Amino acid sequence: MVSNQRSNASALGDTSAPLREKATAVSYQQFMAMQPPIFLGGGSHDKVKEWIEEVERIFGLLKVPEEDKVNYGSYLLKGDAKNWWDKKMQEFLDLQQNQMSLEEYIARYWHLEVHCPHLYTTDEARAGKFVRGLRDGLRSKVLTSRPRDLDEAVTMARCIEEDWARTHKDHHKKVGQHSQSRRT
Repeated sequence: MVSNQRSNASALGDTSAPLREKATAVSYQQFMAMQPPIFLGGGSHDKVKEWIEEVERIFGLLKVPEEDKVNYGSYLLKGDAKNWWDKKMQEFLDLQQNQMSLEEYIARYWHLEVHCPHLYTTDEARAGKFVRGLRDGLRSKVLTSRPRDLDEAVTMARCIEEDWARTHKDHHKKVGQHSQSRRT
């Protein structure tokens, strides 16, 4: 079968293009036949994550194309969930570290990212979103390290912050020793 596909590609004049499986369209009826859970909003972070994981399992089973996931999933949001979900998504899109500590920013990022799995679907995109939200000086340092994924970006940011804190502490210690030696 593969050789048959290759000969068809050659007949069409395209011998350099790699073979790819086409994503098969999944109808909304097929999706709903799997009885995906309805989300009414509110609840704990764990309930949200549980709902997303269940819907993602159905998407995976049916091989729902990425472009259809948001449309199908949004039909499962009922009542206040739709407005609540939109607010969480906007909060994630607007997220910036600003005055938050790095650890507060990381926790907030992870908490809000759960609501937007469709926005940043690759490791690089997730890392990029995280890094763009960092404070200016930290952002530029992490960017120059070119993290490949979110975990690497978080680790780099933590290391840089720890290094700055250590340097700042050492500087104050030296200044204090210098001031003390002048008094004696």
